[in-house]
Amino acid sequence: MISSSAKRACVGVALTMTAFAGVTAAAMPAQAAATSARSICGSGYTVQVNKVPVKTHYGDVYGYLYLLYNRSNGYNCVTVVKTKYVGKASYMTASLDVKRGGSRTDSGNFKKYAGPVRLEAAGKCVKYWATMHLPSDSPNARNQSTVAYGGSLKTWKHCR
Repeated sequence: MISSSAKRACVGVALTMTAFAGVTAAAMPAQAAATSARSICGSGYTVQVNKVPVKTHYGDVYGYLYLLYNRSNGYNCVTVVKTKYVGKASYMTASLDVKRGGSRTDSGNFKKYAGPVRLEAAGKCVKYWATMHLPSDSPNARNQSTVAYGGSLKTWKHCR
């Protein structure tokens, strides 16, 4: 028979382990998202801009925008990965504009991410941005504040 003090000790260890697992799990999504961004764009891409928040004007973050670059082929890649409402389809866009090189957007109703959007950008500057909306069945979906934005819309960046 296990004493009550031994039971309390076991419960304390279990609670501590659960709390530690919660901290570890909370830290994991950011790492998973960056890894996910690389896997979405494909092999040879390295993250140039990591975790640009895609957020409402109230500061609610719906996900993160990533800009990646592949030195071997000179292409940039943009993807936006959800951190909120993952698994529920909602309208999203991931866009890339290359100075004197065109622009491309991936848009639609996605459950996890939008993109990859790839364009040749060796020796050129880029702009990149994303939008995310709440899923249509969310209680606040008709509210203007449910649209989130992120990225570099006005300034050419990452000139190579």
